Amino acid sequence: YQPKNPIHAAAERGDLQEVERILEKPGAQREKLIDSVDGMQRTALYYAAGRGRLDLVEHLLNKGARVDLYDLSQLTALHRAAAGGHTAICRALALAQCDPNARAQGGVTPMMLAAKARHFDCVQVLLRHGARAAECDDDGRTAAAYAPRDATQLCALLSAHQMHLEDTDHRTTAAGEDLARPQEELPQRSQAQEPHVAHNPPRLAR
Repeated sequence: YQPKNPIHAAAERGDLQEVERILEKPGAQREKLIDSVDGMQRTALYYAAGRGRLDLVEHLLNKGARVDLYDLSQLTALHRAAAGGHTAICRALALAQCDPNARAQGGVTPMMLAAKARHFDCVQVLLRHGARAAECDDDGRTAAAYAPRDATQLCALLSAHQMHLEDTDHRTTAAGEDLARPQEELPQRSQAQEPHVAHNPPRLAR
């Protein structure tokens, strides 16, 4: 097991000043250091997102931290923020193009984790930034199935979005079938049905 290096430990504590010091240290290879991973393949951004430190997350993003990296369980920083109910961090990561439908082990998405933990605001943010309510995990469960049954407002929100997507998909499919359907051919007259045209033979001049 590879222990955390100083930047991971500082990020996990939420220590912005220490992270800044490490990145600005003379001779520090910032590009490699900022996306370095520990034994769990977790980055400083992952730990900062889990800690709920928006200032630290924004600092790492401004320094070029990648948002598409995932740990040994295929969890991204957005998964971590969503599970912790850190709405502002979910928004920041989504704006930085972190995939809102990224699938961890078992096909679990950030919104499924947010729904499971009753984080209504996080779910709303994820939906606004492209999370698909109809996305299923490997067992065929959507985010609505992860939400506790007594979280009625959350269940209603997810169900409404899922029904809207299914209705939109149905309409799109129907429209595509209409466009693909060949136009009805008009009946063509056969040669025998063509009207006969009488040609008067030319009169010979006398």
